[in-house]
Amino acid sequence: MPLLFLLLIAYSKAQKFTPPGDGCMVFIGQDLEAVGGLENFNQGYCDYFTIPAGITVYTNLSPGDNSFGHFFEGLDGLKSSANWGAGESNASLYLQDSSFSNSAIAIGLSFVNHEKEIARGKLDNQILELADWIKMADRPIFLRIGYEFDGWEWNHYNRKHYLASWNRIYCLFEKKKVDNVAFVWQSKGTGTEIETLEEWYPGDSIIDWCAYSYFGNPDKTMLDFARNHNKPVFIAEATPVREIEGLYFNTDLKSEGLDSTIWDQWFESFFKTIE
Repeated sequence: MPLLFLLLIAYSKAQKFTPPGDGCMVFIGQDLEAVGGLENFNQGYCDYFTIPAGITVYTNLSPGDNSFGHFFEGLDGLKSSANWGAGESNASLYLQDSSFSNSAIAIGLSFVNHEKEIARGKLDNQILELADWIKMADRPIFLRIGYEFDGWEWNHYNRKHYLASWNRIYCLFEKKKVDNVAFVWQSKGTGTEIETLEEWYPGDSIIDWCAYSYFGNPDKTMLDFARNHNKPVFIAEATPVREIEGLYFNTDLKSEGLDSTIWDQWFESFFKTIE
């Protein structure tokens, strides 16, 4: 089974779709097999545990690119099934299944190599198609635009065009009057200085949530940044990893003898960060 991502929204300040009080919402993902709970995908998380507050999915504005033999058309995995190397995805299946009728959806939207096209309006049709899909979904949607923008090793966004893309996507959604979407701005987490976050920040007026990925060490920088901007925090990607000689490795939680080690090394710190 592909790696299961545990996604959490941690409450910070009152903002769009924040839970009441000091509550948190739990999201899971990232592919159909890992999530389960569907007729043809029934050995995943939702077949053994209560369906959580939300499900995370991924799509793109990357027509012409390819990954693991999959050639992107743009908005892959949104309306039909697609697999670009991380397991089969199809966001629409969650809208069609009554078991997920109360589930919010988080969408990771990638557009590496295409930010200049987006900024110049060349992909407006796909952006408007995405806006229509979200509006039709009729539930809270968290849109993680250009997630992990600072993952320099795997993403290589141009800052000027990245910020212009953010603004264009936001404006097109406003034009469509999509009111069931929260705009989420996500860092990769540990290793990015607060000055860099400020340089890449699209602005308070078009950001609803700040977000980051949590794999290794806690990232206090993003938490401080979010407080400074009065934004709630979405831990948008997380999974237990084990540190060995300064390197992090994915962990099979079914491996005998690792349960207490992973609890001590990862889960305790993770829950303290949320608290």
